[in-house]
Amino acid sequence: LHAPGQLAIYPIIPLATRGWTVGDYLRRLQQALAELLIEFKVKPVPVPGSMALAGRSGILAALGVSVRQGVAMHGAFLNVNPDMRDSGRVTVAGGQTMSSLLSHRALPTKMSKVRAALVTHLAEALMLERYHLHTGHPLLAELSAENEERQSAA
Repeated sequence: LHAPGQLAIYPIIPLATRGWTVGDYLRRLQQALAELLIEFKVKPVPVPGSMALAGRSGILAALGVSVRQGVAMHGAFLNVNPDMRDSGRVTVAGGQTMSSLLSHRALPTKMSKVRAALVTHLAEALMLERYHLHTGHPLLAELSAENEERQSAA
């Protein structure tokens, strides 16, 4: 399920250039997400039998990868503040329910802050010395405004 309020994370990484296996890449991606959750005061719990991370009320992030010609594509999603009504249609690891970062925090969490923090953690976990976070696309501003309205109503 990809929906507004979710942060889709799709790094494109040439694994051989880095000397990584698919498992190495997934562990690094999971590490970045775990560190992000810790930064936002949520204790990440690995879900047995998967690369997902859960909080106290369900799965917050799920990881998956596609590799073509040695290049890893796709990556993960993080539930920041999605409309959870559609989550019941999704089968998740271990039969757990889906949850969101918003449900684990006392204060609303802005997608822009989560995204900026995630880029920093990803850069560190993926050993990227240079990176750029572009947030100027007009659709990002519209979606951000919609999410902030939803958070205010919650």
